Amino acid sequence: MRSLLDLLATAAAGLFARPSRTMLILLGPIIGVGAIVAAIGLTESAKGDVRATLEDLGTDLVTVQASSGFQGTQGLPRLPEEADARLKRISLLRASAVVTELPGHQVLPHSEAAEAFEVLPISVRVAGTQLPDVLEVDMLWGRWLNTWDNQSGHRTVVLGSDTAEQFAVLPGEVRSILIDGRIYGVAGVLSEVVLVPSYNLSVFISPVAAEDDFANEGGPTEAILRIADGETLRESDSAFLNTVLTYGGPGGIDPPTVPTDELEATASVDETLRTVVLLMGGLSLLVGGLGIANVMSISVLQRSAEIGIRRAVGHTRARIAAQFLSEAAAVGFLGGVLGALLGAGVVAVGADWRNWTMVLPIEVLIGAAVLSVVVAIVAGLIPAVKAARLEPLQTLRLG
Repeated sequence: MRSLLDLLATAAAGLFARPSRTMLILLGPIIGVGAIVAAIGLTESAKGDVRATLEDLGTDLVTVQASSGFQGTQGLPRLPEEADARLKRISLLRASAVVTELPGHQVLPHSEAAEAFEVLPISVRVAGTQLPDVLEVDMLWGRWLNTWDNQSGHRTVVLGSDTAEQFAVLPGEVRSILIDGRIYGVAGVLSEVVLVPSYNLSVFISPVAAEDDFANEGGPTEAILRIADGETLRESDSAFLNTVLTYGGPGGIDPPTVPTDELEATASVDETLRTVVLLMGGLSLLVGGLGIANVMSISVLQRSAEIGIRRAVGHTRARIAAQFLSEAAAVGFLGGVLGALLGAGVVAVGADWRNWTMVLPIEVLIGAAVLSVVVAIVAGLIPAVKAARLEPLQTLRLG
């Protein structure tokens, strides 16, 4: 025990004799370990956020778009006019709603804003009373379109969340907007639709208003479906949906899309990014190891007199080598701990910035620190062996 304490004391004295040199060789392990911890922590936090989002939103929402076979009068592909009624008869679905996009219309907060919104087109969409329930999205404020709005001469609109932000609409404000110069009263603002983000920069009007003001003809452009509990959408079900909607007629639907799959794909992209950052962190740790080897090799030459004296008073080669390996291990340990703290700090800041729940397994911190120690010991082997091989007379010639 006494011998071990002496060894550690000697190693500590060797490190702190030149603090500036020690700080320089610490940078490699700190940067490498910090990058590794940050990459894993940020990715795990992002994945945790995706998992929480999936649990909150559910994975049973499906969107269906018309293929080019049903061409509408305004250029967009259309589903059959009876699509809504046909969908209601499918036992695979527990809820459905149809939406019609009306392209080419100008939506403005007021008449003087025409130039400002030329480069920010806002979509006009026609929707029925059931759309928020199918989306399972609440109103940010106000109300959704109702049967009163779906009467001739009633011009009522509901804004998407991004539209309301762009128009600077205040909660509860009595407000109107212009659609092709026609005044529409704002009934409310829909909360953010995470799974169908195009709805956020849209305005929603009733079918009767669309027919009266914009001569809307033809069926809807898309359908929003909720799969029944315990059911999944298989390839055969997609073919069945196409048959039910078209009755075997021309055209059809594009393959149904599950929006939550895009969130999972985003998580896969995050995995790729994590791999890249991990490789960069490993490279930094490797470069740091080479720095430790180089600096300690120079240190052997600078401390040759010290090594010679220790050999002369009876220190064995093994003890000299152990001293330098101890210094390398200490550098790896300090660099690993500081790097782990740095990485954890980056994860905390990143998670707070993105409103994620911070996820950082403790084994990642421990593993990264241990890896730093291993790299440092391996890097210190050659300098340690070189120091152990020095003879007392040889050290006199070295200076």
